[in-house]
Amino acid sequence: MSDLVKTKTVNLDKARKLRFNFKTIMLFEKETGQNFFAMEKGLSATDILTLLWACLTSAGEEITKEELADMVDFGNIGGISKAIEELTAAAMPEMKKKENNCEGSGTSGNKREGRSPLGEKLQSS
Repeated sequence: MSDLVKTKTVNLDKARKLRFNFKTIMLFEKETGQNFFAMEKGLSATDILTLLWACLTSAGEEITKEELADMVDFGNIGGISKAIEELTAAAMPEMKKKENNCEGSGTSGNKREGRSPLGEKLQSS
């Protein structure tokens, strides 16, 4: 694993590491059948759990989505979502439209450009 990709720690059954990289995106897309970069309506509860599982798996954590579902509730989802949003922002800093010369890629002109699938505005840190 590259040390260049940041990790965050969240407390579930124990302290566990999250990582957001292309492996995370690949795992999410494989599990959901959705294009991570083309989601327009945000994430469902199942999608959020799958993204969390993909972040954990990318960091080397061994856990099933079923085990994870038992650990996530309304008391801890806010902190977990914040950690994922921070990792997403660090991995994909907001780009100006002038720099994002991607016509025809499905990202140019997208109202959600510069936002994570969780709906948060991405900012460089």
